[in-house]
Amino acid sequence: MKHSFLAGSGARFLPCSIPEVCSLLLTAVLPSDLHSALTACNYDPFSSGSTVKLGEDACAAQAISDVFIMIIAFALLVSADPVIIEQFSHALKELSISPDVCREAPASIRLLTDRKFDAVLIDLQLREASGAILDSVRLSPLNRTAVTFAISSEDAAATSAIRKRSGFVFERPLSVQSIRRTLRSAYGLILRERRRYFRSAVAISVTIQRQGMPEVRCSSVNISEGGMAVSTSVPLGAGEEVQVQFTLPDHKVPLVAQSRICWWKTGRLGVRFVSLSDEDKSTLQDWLSRKLEALLPEFVTWNFRKTDA
Repeated sequence: MKHSFLAGSGARFLPCSIPEVCSLLLTAVLPSDLHSALTACNYDPFSSGSTVKLGEDACAAQAISDVFIMIIAFALLVSADPVIIEQFSHALKELSISPDVCREAPASIRLLTDRKFDAVLIDLQLREASGAILDSVRLSPLNRTAVTFAISSEDAAATSAIRKRSGFVFERPLSVQSIRRTLRSAYGLILRERRRYFRSAVAISVTIQRQGMPEVRCSSVNISEGGMAVSTSVPLGAGEEVQVQFTLPDHKVPLVAQSRICWWKTGRLGVRFVSLSDEDKSTLQDWLSRKLEALLPEFVTWNFRKTDA
């Protein structure tokens, strides 16, 4: 039996196809070392009308799949210590987390402004700069909910002060086992953070209701906690208030969301959910959790089974 991190014992773990991987990365702001791979499949995560074009070269498509199948979340590691960088980069990759390494505080603060990370790891050997970096995490609209880690320093007072502000602390002396143990304990939180902006590609019937206007029947392209993209030829204006109704796969009861149109482009429009009932929100989160878990690479779950044993 494979380990379940988000959705409980009912979660399924399946091989990850190329479309599913591209769906996983649909809204992610990626670390620099992955940009070339995304370019190779002609994919722009910031374009409202973006589509994935993998081309006709099966070998190239497989290569893209091999790169993306390893990635489930993104982390920023801030340290100037080569040993720390090597140890933590390896441990993160074992859990299918892609690390972006910064050796200086100013560069890390710029990244926190521009990119979304699911986890941020800060080496307290950077002294005063470590506090400034943690402040930047909490002030960043993109990263204020990221899971934070502090790597303790020899300064006990500094470590104690940061401990109260950071979610997790790696205690010195560091070892491969202690690093893995702390990351493992936080993994569910990292995946839940990832789920907040994870989009799952799915085609389901959607009904859009407008006050005093005929309802619009269309089909979804993808869905996230915060909204969905739908396919329709009906032009709706950005900012228009609507009610959206849809039924998730393997569910019988429709979900209803008070929503707002956030963009429209020929053939497609973006819908932002403004409010859902607590029950509908929980149902959607649980469904997305299961879809995200289904993308977990086999070697990640093998690592957890090995540790449990």
